[in-house]
Amino acid sequence: PLERMDRYAPDIQDFLRKNGFPRNKSRDISEVRFESNQPPQQIIRKQWQFHDLEDQHAIILDKGFLTLQTTCYDLFDSFLSMLCDALDIVDGVVEGLIVERIGLRYVNTFTTDEGGEDWRSYLQEGIRGLQSDLLQPSSALDVHQTTAFTDVGTIAMRVLQNRNHRFLPPDLEFHGLSKPPHLHGVTEGCLSTIIDVDHIDGSTFPYDRVQLEERAWSLKNTTHKLTFDEIFTSHAVNQWQ
Repeated sequence: PLERMDRYAPDIQDFLRKNGFPRNKSRDISEVRFESNQPPQQIIRKQWQFHDLEDQHAIILDKGFLTLQTTCYDLFDSFLSMLCDALDIVDGVVEGLIVERIGLRYVNTFTTDEGGEDWRSYLQEGIRGLQSDLLQPSSALDVHQTTAFTDVGTIAMRVLQNRNHRFLPPDLEFHGLSKPPHLHGVTEGCLSTIIDVDHIDGSTFPYDRVQLEERAWSLKNTTHKLTFDEIFTSHAVNQWQ
């Protein structure tokens, strides 16, 4: 953690403002810490958030991390370039940035209407959940998780379902970002199926853009192969193109 981040933040914000993130939506975060034999402590800390004009991309900055979050994902090349441009700015201001973890997380959400196409037709058999005549189809909600090592890190894949218009896993929020177009107009009773794939490389090295890009591409390639070869069916890919 960079304890002087509150001093660095104005300079970082000024560079980001001139490079596509003019909206400052920074806020205070309430955090509760638990330590053995100690009463819980509530700590208020600053979190800096900078958005583009359309609220489709956000850079979230804390003392210990930088996150690029988007609800308008296009190609990995442009996403990674945007992330590394932001990291270049932070590294230039704080001088001597250290990378301790790279995480790439994709959240794919699709909705199905009751009486319409079965959500299971979009997912491979191994993650379709329990099927039984004893369960009322309109009442079942599935939760599935697989965690494993890969050649480049650790990956966690989760399937979460709900009928209350939640489009993200419980630990995430939109941070004021606009929702993707396909999630507008979802009616009451629609089943939302969330596919959450989180891939982490725990390597430690002084920040170097080329090295980070190489490691990020390795995370992406494995994640992509898992998602489209092992999670989604060919029917899903053809439907969504």
